[in-house]
Amino acid sequence: MFLFFMSMVASAAAPLTCGTPEILHDLVGKPPPVTAAPFTDLIDQESHGEIVNVQYSDRFALKWGPDFDPGEETASRLLDDFEYSHSMEVLEWSMSDPTGVGGTYFNVYIGDTGGDVPSVFGNAGYYTLDASGFPMIVLSKDLIGDVGYVRSVIAHEFFHAVQHAEDAFYYEDTGRWYWEATACWASGQIVPESSSFFGFLPWYALQPAAGMYHFTYEEFGGAPPDLHQYGAVIFPWYISEVLHVSEAILASWRIGEPGGDPMEALETILSEEVVARAVADHGARNLSWDYALGPQFSDHVEGWAGHFSAQDRRHASLIDHPTEGFYSVDPEYYPRAMGYTLVQLPDSAVTPAGRLTVLLADDPDATTDPPPDHPNLRATLIEFTSTGPEYREVRADIPHTNFWVEEGAELWLSIANTGLLSEAFYPTPFKLSFIPLPDAPEPEPEDTGDPEDTGPHTSPGDTGDTGSNSDTGTPEDPPIEYEVPGAVNKETPAGGCSCASTQTSSWPALLALLPLLVRRRSDNHSG
Repeated sequence: MFLFFMSMVASAAAPLTCGTPEILHDLVGKPPPVTAAPFTDLIDQESHGEIVNVQYSDRFALKWGPDFDPGEETASRLLDDFEYSHSMEVLEWSMSDPTGVGGTYFNVYIGDTGGDVPSVFGNAGYYTLDASGFPMIVLSKDLIGDVGYVRSVIAHEFFHAVQHAEDAFYYEDTGRWYWEATACWASGQIVPESSSFFGFLPWYALQPAAGMYHFTYEEFGGAPPDLHQYGAVIFPWYISEVLHVSEAILASWRIGEPGGDPMEALETILSEEVVARAVADHGARNLSWDYALGPQFSDHVEGWAGHFSAQDRRHASLIDHPTEGFYSVDPEYYPRAMGYTLVQLPDSAVTPAGRLTVLLADDPDATTDPPPDHPNLRATLIEFTSTGPEYREVRADIPHTNFWVEEGAELWLSIANTGLLSEAFYPTPFKLSFIPLPDAPEPEPEDTGDPEDTGPHTSPGDTGDTGSNSDTGTPEDPPIEYEVPGAVNKETPAGGCSCASTQTSSWPALLALLPLLVRRRSDNHSG
């Protein structure tokens, strides 16, 4: 579980790493240590040898060697940061508690400080188990003077301990990206004043077609798509900020199975339809970084885009397809599982009356790779209007989706492969057409004197013919109250991680269709 952090200022300097992935092979297949009931008198447990310096808080023991002295004030601050992460991630968020194993303090080491203190191996820090099976975290001594930075590292690494205590999603093909993306997410929720949680956003944004399951850190020499898994923080961030369901991220860890797929867990909680929409829609927002921290996200991505110009595959160019009237993209832009590609639409796609028709289809003849078990393509139209970007669904249940668009508006599509890794291991080729249906004559918008309400995906005058959009523009459903399932065995506290109970996005009706409550796994979990 490498955690990578960097400053907001883009430079060619290699970012400092956190080395849990190097260590994690020792954890794979091992259940987390079973925590006991809360203790008032914890004992100091040590498996590394003789540690000459130690300072305690209620749950943690901070230890360092003879070659370094952080000072009592700094040591107290670090312990306070760990206690705060515990109060948020365990108590406020109602997650499993990794502290108190066997009635012992949770050991935290300032690495490379001499004696028997373990090394941090040149990283920011890491979480692992010691030789006796007790959880531990190692921090770099070079970071502790940067208050916000080290606080983010602590929040990230302690969330790894929480993840391990939940005993969900092996750190393997389907789950390892989620360990890192959600640990970065937790860091951003707890320490929002630090930009380090999205430090590797460019490594995701520059090659989004690699898909969320992508996980490498040196295979491409440190250039994108290496480190993709840390920039994937933007997906859980989208779920929190845009869908207002932070609880879904936490619930996925509560209900997840050790060998399970976290995206499947999210589908259980939110429904397959909501997750599929979210994959395409978050890619649409990533075009202009339409988030509260969007200007910072954008500046950071653009700064690194110049450094990685050879690897910049944010935007695919449409090319003519062998089938007349269709377009495609270069195969390097075909999206892998849970990946997306952004394409700008040509002016010719829109009729003089302002009508846009979109047909999106898979293209199994375009590659020698085995086709997916079933097509998983979804798309979102981004229209940059005079008042800002608007996002509308390209429907997957009909061949053609029709839109009215503003004259001269810049138009893009976010095209996503929403298949699980088990369904869509290979990149999925696709083709696009913007030719209106022959049996759908050019309609003229009715001038009633009132503002036109076409709904999010409508075409005034559509007749309901096969392949046309028959939604006539009913008023948008009002915001609804709902509960996200998955935390039923724990008392849910008020507040915490910016969770909201009111859905205010543009598609509340879908979130209203949440499945029946799912229960937390009760084996080997503490509350």
